[in-house]
Amino acid sequence: MKDPVTLHRALLQVTDYSFLAICAQVTSITESDSDNLTSIREDLRKVASRWSGFSGNSVYPVPAPKNFRKVCCKKSPDKEAFSELDRWDGEYGDSRRDLLQFAIDYTKESIL
Repeated sequence: MKDPVTLHRALLQVTDYSFLAICAQVTSITESDSDNLTSIREDLRKVASRWSGFSGNSVYPVPAPKNFRKVCCKKSPDKEAFSELDRWDGEYGDSRRDLLQFAIDYTKESIL
């Protein structure tokens, strides 16, 4: 990771469980550091790919719930779940919070 300290601090500030996803909140929190913004996003995607629940899609790392029924045949289930489901409620929200906690723990280990 290029800047685990900044990423870790931003992850600790992710507290809006109403709408925004983790990446959007991290981007908002770190936008004043525009020189590092691209590397912070890349680092977050790398961390997410190490999470045991990773969907396999770096843009939509939280997998669709097992009982999620796709409506659109052109989108991946993970992308459609991101569009259609509340990001922080139910099984989908639990997975997102699990990813957030994993990312916090992972980045903490990286800076110790």
